[in-house]
Amino acid sequence: MNRATDNNFSSKRLNLYKDFVEGVLYLIKRKVKKGIQIISDLLEILVNKDKTESIEASTVSDLNRNKKAANKSEDYLEYQCYIFRAYGYVAIEKYESAMEDIKTVTNKFASADNATIYNKWLGRGILRMDHEDYLMASKYFGKAWNRFPSNKDPYLLQVISIVNSYSYSLAGYSMD
Repeated sequence: MNRATDNNFSSKRLNLYKDFVEGVLYLIKRKVKKGIQIISDLLEILVNKDKTESIEASTVSDLNRNKKAANKSEDYLEYQCYIFRAYGYVAIEKYESAMEDIKTVTNKFASADNATIYNKWLGRGILRMDHEDYLMASKYFGKAWNRFPSNKDPYLLQVISIVNSYSYSLAGYSMD
């Protein structure tokens, strides 16, 4: 990418990737809101992009091949944008927005990777805890833990939800 920038090479597709990288770098640098904004702007371009845009090609078969390659590359970029924006939303504790992005990924694209499914279960569990539905939260954390057993975060959250469930059920009782 640096070579393309140094040579003043301009391509719409290259600019899309440049914006994506810039957004992800802001997320990494903990400038999360700026990163989310850049990725959201990019998603708006990708989602609303006119699919009939012409691509320069010498023959009809080249045109079709180029369109398929461009669409595949843009679909991958769109997928990654949703994933990283969901990560950004989690970082600023906007769990519902993160879950919307993860839901879009699982509905729009054929398959989601294990990390995305893990984040889906973890996000659902956190939202259930916010609504004081500790038993369902515990089930979601269990599913997340089963996805990545070496990660102890879902296990610890599951324990916290079980303790909260127990203490919440005993809240009305007094020890006389």
